[in-house]
Amino acid sequence: MKILLINLFYSLFGFFLRRRYFKKADRHAIEEAIRQAETKHGGEIVIVIETARPLGDVLKRISVRRRAENFFASQRVWDTQENCGILIYLLLSERKIELIADRGIAAKVPHDTWQQLLSNIQPLLQNHQGSLAIQQIIQQLNDLLQQYFPGTPNDPNELSNRPVIV
Repeated sequence: MKILLINLFYSLFGFFLRRRYFKKADRHAIEEAIRQAETKHGGEIVIVIETARPLGDVLKRISVRRRAENFFASQRVWDTQENCGILIYLLLSERKIELIADRGIAAKVPHDTWQQLLSNIQPLLQNHQGSLAIQQIIQQLNDLLQQYFPGTPNDPNELSNRPVIV
């Protein structure tokens, strides 16, 4: 019931909350962080920030992970030459973040590495510092992807660097 009420509140006031936590300068900083990171590795990073889960999803008990997987598909993060896309999904209402890695990355990076990345930024999310949390995880992903997918001068930018705000 608590999750339903939180998502209802964020649904009603989401526009204002998005603007409060992700000002234009924050969105630009995130986009620039992705652009710069992607020059150093072959991965593609996509950010989706959602204010609240649809109430129907909450009532149907569709998990935050499943919601992130749906965005992974709809944003076509899987559609890269090297199967090296990563989705960072932030749900403001529940202060949760999910990482979904394409099969090329998932095959090389140990599962517990993802959990460690998420636990590193969880305190920032709890303190309503979503923009900083995303920028930090981009930097951590940058370091990780440089190990497994070093960049080349001809790496194309296959996916948009602009955060998707829902």
